[in-house]
Amino acid sequence: MRPSLLLPLLASCIDGPKTPIDTSEPVDTQVLPLDADGDGFPEDTDCDDSNPLVNPVRTEICNDIDDNCDGEVDEGFDADGDGSFVTQFCPEGDDCDDEDATIYPGAEEVPYDGIDQDCSGDDVTDVDGDGHEGGTGADCDDNDAAIHPEATDVPYDGIDQDCSGEDLLDADGDGHDSADHGGDDCDDTNATTYPGAPDWMNDSINNDCEGLADSYGSLTGDLSVSIVGTTSTQEALLGRGTALCDLDSDGLQDMVLSAPFSSDYSGQTGIFYGSGWSTWGQDMTLAGADTLITGDRYEFSGFGTICTDLDNDGHDDLVVGTGEINYSTINLDEAATLLVYYGTGFPLAAALTTSDADIRIDISMDAQDGAFVYGLGLGHGDFDGNGVPEMVIATGGSRLDVHNEEERIHVLGGGRYSGNLRFFSEVDFTLEPEGDETEFGSWDARAGLDADGSDELILRKWDWKEDGDPDGTCDTAAPGVPDSGDPDCLDTAPPITGDDTAYEDDWARGAMDFLVDPMSDLVGAVTTADARTARFQGDNTGEGFGFDSITGDFDGDGLADLAVSAVLNEDSGVVDGGGLYIFSGIHAELAGTVPDATTLADGALAGAYPFGYFGTSLANVGDANRDGIDDLLVTEAGGSGGVGMVWMLDGALLWSVPTPEQAALLAWYGEDQADGLTVTPDSGDIDGDGLADLLLVQNDYDEGNGRVFVLLSSDW
Repeated sequence: MRPSLLLPLLASCIDGPKTPIDTSEPVDTQVLPLDADGDGFPEDTDCDDSNPLVNPVRTEICNDIDDNCDGEVDEGFDADGDGSFVTQFCPEGDDCDDEDATIYPGAEEVPYDGIDQDCSGDDVTDVDGDGHEGGTGADCDDNDAAIHPEATDVPYDGIDQDCSGEDLLDADGDGHDSADHGGDDCDDTNATTYPGAPDWMNDSINNDCEGLADSYGSLTGDLSVSIVGTTSTQEALLGRGTALCDLDSDGLQDMVLSAPFSSDYSGQTGIFYGSGWSTWGQDMTLAGADTLITGDRYEFSGFGTICTDLDNDGHDDLVVGTGEINYSTINLDEAATLLVYYGTGFPLAAALTTSDADIRIDISMDAQDGAFVYGLGLGHGDFDGNGVPEMVIATGGSRLDVHNEEERIHVLGGGRYSGNLRFFSEVDFTLEPEGDETEFGSWDARAGLDADGSDELILRKWDWKEDGDPDGTCDTAAPGVPDSGDPDCLDTAPPITGDDTAYEDDWARGAMDFLVDPMSDLVGAVTTADARTARFQGDNTGEGFGFDSITGDFDGDGLADLAVSAVLNEDSGVVDGGGLYIFSGIHAELAGTVPDATTLADGALAGAYPFGYFGTSLANVGDANRDGIDDLLVTEAGGSGGVGMVWMLDGALLWSVPTPEQAALLAWYGEDQADGLTVTPDSGDIDGDGLADLLLVQNDYDEGNGRVFVLLSSDW
C-alpha cells in the first residue's frame, strides 16, 4: 500500500471555483537564433555571420577564406597538395605547376633540367651567379663564381679560370707556352720574346730565345713573299716601277709592280691587292697578279708608275709610263706616254690593256737612233698645298734631243683629265738645271720639312763637284807646264781610290737642292737656282753626299729630321764603305747655300765593308720597335764581300753610334751578289697590323729579270 500517493489524487477531484478555458493561439515564448549578416544562415551554422558571402551553401573560391563553412580554407586549389595554390584562380597563388607536388615556391631547384622547380620563372642555369651559364653553357665550373669565360686566368696554377680548355701557360700572350711549363718561351713575361721573334740587335735581350748573340737574317730565308720576273731568258726588268697604294679602298695597301720588258717587250704592270696578302708566297710572278695590265707590242709599258688620288675623288688612281725607242734597224719608233687608269674604289678588271686607259698623255723625247729604250722619271706630291697631288715627270737626258740632251723636271697639276693630251702643253712649270749642269741626278717629293701643308721637292746630285775640285785631270798652264792652281797637279792631292768606272767620280762632293716654299707661283721654265729655298753641299771630296735621302721623326720631337747617304764615304777607313748623315729638325737649316753641310749633321754612321756602298737607298720604316720614334731602312748594295745587305736601324740610336751594326734593330743578307738591291722610298700597311711594309727591289737579279721582296712587318 502506498497511502501517500492516493491522497493527492483524491484531492484533485474536489470541486472548487472553475477557470474559463482560453481557446486562442498559444504564445511562443522561444528565442530564435541570430543571423547578423542576413544570408539566411544563423550564426550557429554560419561560420562567419559577419560576411553574407560566407555560409554553408557558398562555392569555395581561392581567397584565403572558408567560404562554404566546411572547416577548410581554399580547398581544391592545391591539387598536388604541396601547400602552394594554383596561380590561375588564386590572387595570392604562386604554384607555377599545381599538378606536380615537387614544383612550388621554395622547392629545391635542380640546375640544367629545363624545369623551374622553385617557380622563379626559369630553370637555374647559373648556379654560382657569376653571370655565365653552366650545363650546356660556357661556364666550365658553375659551382665557382671565380671561374667563367671572362675571368682572368691565373697562369700555371692548374686551374682553367677562363674556361679556355686548359690552364694558362702563355702568360704574355705571344703564342708560346712558358719554357718552365712544357713550352718554348724563354721569357713568358715579355710578349716580344719567343722563338722566331724579331731579335732586336743591340738591346741585350734574348728576343728569339736563341741566346744573346745578335744574328743576321736572310732575305730569301726569312721573307715570306717575293715576286720574280719572267722565267724565260728574256730580261723583264721587274721592279722598274713600284708603288704601294689602296686602289680598291679597303684600307689595305695594294702592291703595284711593273716589268717593261716582259711579254715580248710589251711591258706589264701587275696589281696584287692587299686583301689577299695571306695567300702570297715566295717566287710569285706577274702572271699571278689580281689585275694585269699589258701594253701594246714594243710599248715597254711599265717604265715607272704613280699611284695616288689625282682627281681628288677619294680613290687612288694609277699612272703607268711607257718607254721610248727610235731604232731604225727594225723600223721601230715609239714615243713615251703616260697611261692613266682612274680608280673607283673597287678592284680594277683582271686583264687590262693600253686601250683601257682613261687618259693617254703623249710625251715624245725625240730619241736618237739606236737600240736604246728610255723611260720617264715619275713621282707625285702636293706642292701647292691645295690637297690635290701633282704629277712630277722627268724627261730628257743623253741621246734625247727634246731638251738638247739636258734633263727637265715638269710638274703637271692634279685633276681629272680626259681624252688624249699633249704633255708639254699641259705642264704647270718646268725646272731646268742651272749653269753648265745638264742633269739633276735623283729626286723625290717629301712632306713635312716645314709643316706648311705642302710637299717639298728634293733634288740630289751625288756627283756634283765644286769649281776647283779635283777632276782626275792635271790641267796645264802651258805645254808641258802643270797648272799650279789645279789640285790634280799637286803632290798633296788625295789619291784616287776604289774601282769606280768614272775617274772623276772619286772627287764628287755631292749636293742637294730643297724646293721648300709652296710652288703655286712657279710658271713656265724656272732654273733650280731660282726655285730652290736652300742648297746643301758636301764638304768631303769623293764621298758622293746626297746619293739618297729620306725624312722622318728619328728623335721623337715631332719635327722632321733628314737622313742623307754618301755611298763613297770612307770615314770608317775602308774604300767606298759608304756613310749616312742625320740632321735633326732640318727646317731650321733650310736657307741659302750651306757649303759644308755635313758639319751640321747631328749624327753620322759609316759602313764597315770595302765597296759596301752603305746608303745605296733609304726608307722610313715607321716605328718598327714601338718606342714612339721612326726607324730607318738602309740598303748596302755591295755589303760584305759583294753580298748585298739590308739594315733596319733604330731611330733612337742614329745620333749616338758610329756604325750600322751598333744602331741596328735587324739586318738581312742578300744572296751571292748584290743584284742592285734597293728599297723603295714609300711604305704602307699591306697586312693590316698597323706597321709599315716595304718593297726591296733587285733589278739585276737573274740577268735582268728582276725580283721584288716584300718586307712584311709580320715577317719580323
